[in-house]
Amino acid sequence: MLQENEGKRFWPGWPDGATHYVKEGALVERPVNTARLDGMTLRDLPVPCVIVIDGARYDCDEPLAELDLSGPGMYAVTVEAFPALDASFVVEVSA
Repeated sequence: MLQENEGKRFWPGWPDGATHYVKEGALVERPVNTARLDGMTLRDLPVPCVIVIDGARYDCDEPLAELDLSGPGMYAVTVEAFPALDASFVVEVSA
């Protein structure tokens, strides 16, 4: 819980922003991201979210997104929707 000392607010210990965030003055765990990969389709996306494909960022306002990846290879796909945790996938496209 947020504490106060000499007019300064602080968290005891060291909160990890990758797994926690502050909500209404309390440190809480970030919720699980609902996104899931089904073939070449991302389903159950949090709305809104950002889909990151090999570093390129795409805003998304829909609960479903079809991946249109050009060329064979491995693609790193991450769904970001703070405060939810990031959901990461590896997509392999065959020749």
